[in-house]
Amino acid sequence: MIRLDCTFFSSCLGRDAHITVLLPDKAVGSGRKTFPVLYLLHGLTDSGSSWLEKTSLIRYADAHSLAVVLPNAVRSFYCDMVYGDAYYTHISQEVPAFCEATLPISSDPADRYIAGNSMGAYGALKIALKEPGRFSKVGLFSGVLDVQQMVDEMPELCRDWLLCFGGNQVSKSEDPLYLMTKADPLPEIYHYCGDGDFLLDGNRTFCRLCRERNIPITSHWEPGGLHEWRFWDRQLPALLDWLDHKERT
Repeated sequence: MIRLDCTFFSSCLGRDAHITVLLPDKAVGSGRKTFPVLYLLHGLTDSGSSWLEKTSLIRYADAHSLAVVLPNAVRSFYCDMVYGDAYYTHISQEVPAFCEATLPISSDPADRYIAGNSMGAYGALKIALKEPGRFSKVGLFSGVLDVQQMVDEMPELCRDWLLCFGGNQVSKSEDPLYLMTKADPLPEIYHYCGDGDFLLDGNRTFCRLCRERNIPITSHWEPGGLHEWRFWDRQLPALLDWLDHKERT
């Protein structure tokens, strides 16, 4: 894989923004113009580089003709924050526009995917639902999928709730469980959660809603799985294999 560390001025953030991009080696000299792309989002206490530091992403991605973009969104919950920066617009609009304009990355929605873990899974799902048709597939690892439940159960994060949502009530526009009832078309979904994960209940609610609404979802529940990188690392190859399949299963 080719690793690029890119810095560009973000109008949304009003400052330079940093992303890391992985490209297949065949991007050099193969004559191929563009590659499918996975925008891979990080969790609350991590950064884009965490996927490189805590998993074998480079080794896994090397087996696929896939570009991977790793942006940074701090503790924003991928919102245009009420008291803070416009990370939703930055990640959903600005980062793809920069990548597609400057790198051999496809702009075809069929080849544009988004995924994440924990807060990043929340961000990936929210972006895919609020931008219907722009991302054909979304991958969710141990996601914050019932965000209002997390807000209610974790008052110790009240500062984050205030900065991101303006308080302890999440608006419908930031709630994936609500957005799922409105988005059209819906993306294909790959879902993973361990049965020992502290976000288990919200993931069960999400999967139940998918079944009720006949939303296409490939779901994996791991006995003993926890909210930890070692479990997400083991799931990455399965996600990348799933992205290679072009038809709904």
